[in-house]
Amino acid sequence: MNLFSFLILDSTQEQVRVPNVIALAGLPARGKTYISHKLCRYLNWIGIKTKAFNVGDYRRKVCSTEDCESQFFSPYNKLGAKMRE
Repeated sequence: MNLFSFLILDSTQEQVRVPNVIALAGLPARGKTYISHKLCRYLNWIGIKTKAFNVGDYRRKVCSTEDCESQFFSPYNKLGAKMRE
């Protein structure tokens, strides 16, 4: 095992000790979900435990009515704030 391989193996065990968040934002149908799942799979493969979380899926589960659209996450929406708690 050379020095470079040792540093890579050591870095996955020593440097990642606190939770991190990677947030993806952008236009619809541009590959955010695809990239997040590929990144999650890669990080799990190298030994870093990760999860992918889609806020849109969460909103659809909590809000069964049609009136709960983009305003669900607005800080001024009291009903949305109550549902998020």
